[in-house]
Amino acid sequence: MTTGAAADETIGTARQSPSRGARGALAYWTAQAVSQTGDEVYALAIPLIAYAIAGSASVMAALYAVSMLPHLVFGVAGGAWADRNGKKRMIVTLSLASAAVLGVLALAISGRQQRLPLLFVGVFALSVLTSALLAAFDGALNEVVRPERRIKVISSLESTRTLTVILGPIIAGLLVSVWRGSLPLLIDALSFVLAAAIISTVRFAGVPGRGGDSAYRNLADSIREGLVYLWRTARLRYGVMLSTLNNAALGGFEVLVVYRLRQNLGVSSVVTGAVFASGGAAALLASLVVPRLAGRIGLLRGMCLGLLGLGAAGVLLGVAPDAWVVAVAQASFISSGLVFNVCWRTYRQNHCESTMISRVAGACRGIAYCGATFGSGLCAAMIALGVPVPVYLCAGGAMVFVLGVFSRHLLAARAEDGDGCTAGSP
Repeated sequence: MTTGAAADETIGTARQSPSRGARGALAYWTAQAVSQTGDEVYALAIPLIAYAIAGSASVMAALYAVSMLPHLVFGVAGGAWADRNGKKRMIVTLSLASAAVLGVLALAISGRQQRLPLLFVGVFALSVLTSALLAAFDGALNEVVRPERRIKVISSLESTRTLTVILGPIIAGLLVSVWRGSLPLLIDALSFVLAAAIISTVRFAGVPGRGGDSAYRNLADSIREGLVYLWRTARLRYGVMLSTLNNAALGGFEVLVVYRLRQNLGVSSVVTGAVFASGGAAALLASLVVPRLAGRIGLLRGMCLGLLGLGAAGVLLGVAPDAWVVAVAQASFISSGLVFNVCWRTYRQNHCESTMISRVAGACRGIAYCGATFGSGLCAAMIALGVPVPVYLCAGGAMVFVLGVFSRHLLAARAEDGDGCTAGSP
């Protein structure tokens, strides 16, 4: 692990590159926004296609599990490969490969014999590619976007993701109902091709690797080096711990929003949709505020504020007497999650060596996915064992609230004085 002056020198070299300007930031955001739009169309189209083929809820659940598993492993592996061989080439290559997989799936779905095993293989293959692709995209941020622009770009990406989460399923539902399933997959394939074309026009800073080729004897060593670096860098280790514990405590939140509205409060599906739409609107508003907020109070306090809002949302949903309070809880959960994610991602980008960022980003995502998977399973188990939903929500919310109270002190105690206190801090 490299720390202290050596790390500062490496990061500083990357930041002084003249190649990263407003044009690069705009292209980076556009590429990810286009890809995100296609991904959200795909996210609903695949379970609808699986249901049309098999008519089984268990098959749909199994397909979802298959899509999640690669993120636990291939994120850090893809990050290691990106740090070793160049992020731009990897983004373009993986984007085109993902488009090819989607094209094959589209052909299979449009055929007369729709084979379910091929659907599972295709979904798994695409998840392998996209988990590595996301790590490469995260690593590319430091080579394309200047430090002072990072929080704005990350905030814009989070708001775009929220908007595509709202619009993507609507588009997918209409397309699947009219064109069965092949067209949504082709649209996602096109989004990957466009993202690759946009990224190919961007000039990357091209930060050189540390220690020459001997530092990367093979891919396994690169993966191990990234994991060791994450574990030994206290501020990054505790940051991902906070993210993972939050996911574990409130992993079933949005499922329980539906449960509370439909089962406990007896509201219609239209009202349920309106509640989720209110969460999306709150997130869009938060994305406009968070860059200025973090600039005023600092990234660590922003992470703390996000956790406090997430914890309050859990408790509020647990005690909600009507749909209006549920809507407030949902809005608090989505907007607070955006605040935490933007501040945490920016903090991670600013405090991680540029030669490590893809591996660290992939590992952080994989660990956080483990937390979310565990949280969803814990939620299902607790409810199956007879734990009342309000009790579960209040306990999880209280836990996250406590994390929020102590999070800044936990991170700041392991950083230098003033470290991470502003959005543009190194």
